[in-house]
Amino acid sequence: MKNEKNKLWRAYCTRFDLMVKDYALKEIAPCTLRFCTSHINFLFVAITILTIFSFSFEARCSSPIKPQKIENTKALQKFFASLQTTPQQWPEASTRIIHYGDSHVAADWLTGKIRRNFQRDFGAEFISYENKGINGARVTKPLGWDWEKVAEDFSAHQPALIVIAYGTNEAGDIDLDLSQYKKNFTELLQHFEQAAPEASLLVIAPPDRAIFRNNKWRTLTTLPSLIETQRQAALSEGAAFWDQFAAMGGAGSINFWANHEPRLAQKDHVHLTLAGYELVADAFYTQLIQEYFNY
Repeated sequence: MKNEKNKLWRAYCTRFDLMVKDYALKEIAPCTLRFCTSHINFLFVAITILTIFSFSFEARCSSPIKPQKIENTKALQKFFASLQTTPQQWPEASTRIIHYGDSHVAADWLTGKIRRNFQRDFGAEFISYENKGINGARVTKPLGWDWEKVAEDFSAHQPALIVIAYGTNEAGDIDLDLSQYKKNFTELLQHFEQAAPEASLLVIAPPDRAIFRNNKWRTLTTLPSLIETQRQAALSEGAAFWDQFAAMGGAGSINFWANHEPRLAQKDHVHLTLAGYELVADAFYTQLIQEYFNY
């Protein structure tokens, strides 16, 4: 299985190497050659290319996303074990991932990019990544489901990973009771644990969200506390946790993303753009795969 991980790692390195070479040929070399004459020493040209490349590449690769590690990764062992069940070992093997959430999930921009990443690296026929997002959903929405039927669905094809991503809508509730919210969130995680005992659970915190007040976009004051409540519930129930809010840059980051070029967040300062969701998806996937390599 170590060989499979090494192949995947080499694939990542190859894609990065090709990107670097393509950038150097298309962006750096032409600029350098315009300033060089035929009598310039070859070594000087090489040094010039590398110097310009180092500064330009760093500038172009700057990103508003902050690397954010997944907490309690031991909770992902069942999922990682499923990923290691390769076609060579078991031709019928496949890994089912289900992503529950609100409008951030429903649009399938975030989940679509994560799905493509998984299927690119592990094979489209061996990865099922299902979107179960509902616009306007709060954590109370799935609490009202018929969990016997949910368990029946899971029994037909057990999921290896269940991703839970709520919080944006609750954070805007004036009457939000964090004590009750923690009970509800814990209850939801317990429902998933009972319905899918062979699955790993991973909670993703909501992105930054702001409202326009006193001529300024301001992060909802309840959001950091809500995210900490999710974190406590996730860790107490043995689930993994990834802080999307922190990865974006924390409080105020949605305003920066909305004014970024290209635009990464929409004007409502609630939802991201396609580019923004894909940036988050890649950041999340990178952390998940790094932990898989360490498994």
